[in-house]
Amino acid sequence: MQDDSTLSAPPADLLDREVVHTFKDDARSTVWRCDDDAGQGWVVKRFNAGPRAQRWRRALGVHPVDRERRWDRQLTGNRVPVVPVAGDGVDAAGRSWLVTAEAGPSLHQRLADGAMGDVRVRHRLAREAGAVTGAVLASRAFNRDHRAPNMVTGDADAGPMRLIDVGGCRSARGAPLFASALPMLTQLNRSVIKAAALNASGLQVSRTDRLRFFRSMIAAWPSPPDGLQHLPRHPEFRGG
Repeated sequence: MQDDSTLSAPPADLLDREVVHTFKDDARSTVWRCDDDAGQGWVVKRFNAGPRAQRWRRALGVHPVDRERRWDRQLTGNRVPVVPVAGDGVDAAGRSWLVTAEAGPSLHQRLADGAMGDVRVRHRLAREAGAVTGAVLASRAFNRDHRAPNMVTGDADAGPMRLIDVGGCRSARGAPLFASALPMLTQLNRSVIKAAALNASGLQVSRTDRLRFFRSMIAAWPSPPDGLQHLPRHPEFRGG
């Protein structure tokens, strides 16, 4: 995985580049990949609401691009691994967009392509998904879209796993930890099961996978967050 500090800026003609792959295209947004002249991939997310609605949201600072930028800064400041926003703008039709560097396949894609069958990769993905989730919760944030498609995995041998599309995050300060943890974990679990089921191998998420995930999640906390001080600890959770 390439170091973000070594990346060049997105090309000036980004929106005119040939589309290599379209990840999503609906009434809310279109997400696609294009490459620059050096072969670096860039993922563009354009918001498709009407130009007038987008204009007043930008004026009020409540546009999805504004939220994405704010949470990019906040999570990064709290040492949560995030693929940073590399740029944003408004196209000729008045639609806002943002861009991030392409940072590898998503956890969804890796599982759908058969990662459950490679023990070494399977263990790495379970540990890193736990570490990312633990980092979000330790920062006292709640991610409304904590799913396998929004976690990118880098290459097969290097990490860390990182979050994309963080505009759905909200502050969880003042709320019990479980109010954030339960819906996030439920959503992630469902998305992982769904992704693994797309592969013909038939391999599914096991109890050991979940224990490895939870051990890494708890190890990501420098101290037990609010509400966890008196929880019994399973022996599997001890250690790093």
